[in-house]
Amino acid sequence: MVDQVYRARTPKASPLWQCLTRHFDAFLKDYEERYHPRYGFLRPIIPEVVNKFLDCGDLEHGFARVRRDHCKYEYLLAFACKGRWFCPSCHQKKVQLFVALLTETILFPVPHRHFTFGIPKMLRVWLPFASFTADALHRPVSLRSAPLRPRPDATGCANG
Repeated sequence: MVDQVYRARTPKASPLWQCLTRHFDAFLKDYEERYHPRYGFLRPIIPEVVNKFLDCGDLEHGFARVRRDHCKYEYLLAFACKGRWFCPSCHQKKVQLFVALLTETILFPVPHRHFTFGIPKMLRVWLPFASFTADALHRPVSLRSAPLRPRPDATGCANG
């Protein structure tokens, strides 16, 4: 992984943090009356995750003092919530670590391509009941993407 200069975050400046700080308590108070009939009960994990996010990166909720031995530089590093999927900062950190793991230890050092094909919403309802195999969907996609795939050279290795 590439070493980078540490930049302290300012979580309170993010629009998500500001929105939750202003409105989440009112949301919790009104949930039973306004949202419960339509969306069901509020899972207890939701307020827990939001509260962890609001405390994430805040020095008032815990920190570690980091000191570099070679230059004696010190700084305070606020604790993170380690919340995946909800906290943008913590999630991004996990994604970068996963990508580093993939590129350094799992994937071969060759070019990789990723294609995503969407299926129209009207067909999505029908697909679970369809009596054909996935190969029937794969064939037209494979023919359509053939010009994009790298061709093998004289050694049998794909270029590109």
